[in-house]
Amino acid sequence: FGDVIVKMDEDSEGNLWFVSGGGKILKWTAGSQLIASSFETVQKLSTNIQQFIIDKQDQKWIASTGEGLYLLDVSGTKIIKHFVHEESDPATILSDKINDIAIFNDSLMLAGTDGGLSLINIVSGSINNKTIYSGLPGTSIAQILPDNFGAAWMITNNGLCGYHVNKGFFSSYDQRDGIVNAQIATRAKMISDENILWFGG
Repeated sequence: FGDVIVKMDEDSEGNLWFVSGGGKILKWTAGSQLIASSFETVQKLSTNIQQFIIDKQDQKWIASTGEGLYLLDVSGTKIIKHFVHEESDPATILSDKINDIAIFNDSLMLAGTDGGLSLINIVSGSINNKTIYSGLPGTSIAQILPDNFGAAWMITNNGLCGYHVNKGFFSSYDQRDGIVNAQIATRAKMISDENILWFGG
């Protein structure tokens, strides 16, 4: 590949997609041989990639470390939308440095940025931002993980919090709740079959 692979995902047809830290997006077509020539470079973005997700429509969402959030079509070759921060427009994402993204439901994408939480309507493209003035306990979000009960859990620079999306409020947890140094758990996340959430550093 000539670069470090940082994320991978599978589409609805069983094709595997890989993204490199340097901005390459590669596709392995289901049924192909596992040899180098079977991996097709379908896109090259001029940015470093932080996160990559394929939604239920097989569209590709790419979070960058300085160029905002990209939405690509099913083929991965066309940029449908490029979400960027505009200082004069509060209806744009909070920062071009996207640390994590997560699909909350069929119509809502969550973007954790260096400025807070941006909630993006997948259908309309409209954006609703949440910051410390909305109850978010930190100014920056490192990881986002939705549970199965309507909340999205986040690692911020000020610890762990949950955002109850339908009710519109945050709940924060710290050492008084047995949560110590949550802000360092910035590298790994998973949810178990029992709906137990794990974050790792």
